[in-house]
Amino acid sequence: MNQNASEKFMKRMAEGLENPPSIQALRERSFSLFQNTRAASVELVDRSQRIATEWLNESERRLLQGISELLREIDAKIHLRLSQLGADAREQTESEAAHPSTPRASASGSVEAQGAKTSAPNGGSKGAASSRASHAAAKEGEALLPLPGYDEMNAKAAIAAIADLDGELLEAIRAYEEATKNRATVLRAIEQRLAS
Repeated sequence: MNQNASEKFMKRMAEGLENPPSIQALRERSFSLFQNTRAASVELVDRSQRIATEWLNESERRLLQGISELLREIDAKIHLRLSQLGADAREQTESEAAHPSTPRASASGSVEAQGAKTSAPNGGSKGAASSRASHAAAKEGEALLPLPGYDEMNAKAAIAAIADLDGELLEAIRAYEEATKNRATVLRAIEQRLAS
């Protein structure tokens, strides 16, 4: 069988030598081979570009999705921290109001003498008069506030509520906030809003 195959091969070789392909046929074969190779190369490049573009788009989508999630987490942490700071400030204010510090004696006299020096003409101290004035201003401001329920708002809610206000309304809220709760985060938000 092996000999039979070799005989067939030899016979074909002999026929090929007797009938060699023409130069034109060789050119056509070469050109056809070139065209096929070129078409395959172009298809390979196109496919590679599509794959690379799809990969880049998917990578960009994942990156943007990750950044979006991180920004949401950061925003939530900022709001949580601002709420904590507002609660800490309220606790400190309430603590100071519940436990006022006692006046100290100075080099110029005793505690009683210091108290007498700061007495107002109506018999009360200047601090008490100032406190009454602030409280009265707060009551007046509360009646004039354009935001119902402002006193019940925490710092985060107050900042959200003033986000769309401007001008005189912000000024009124700032005066009221300074006279009542005096929350630094809310006052900063009002200042930023007024500056914009």
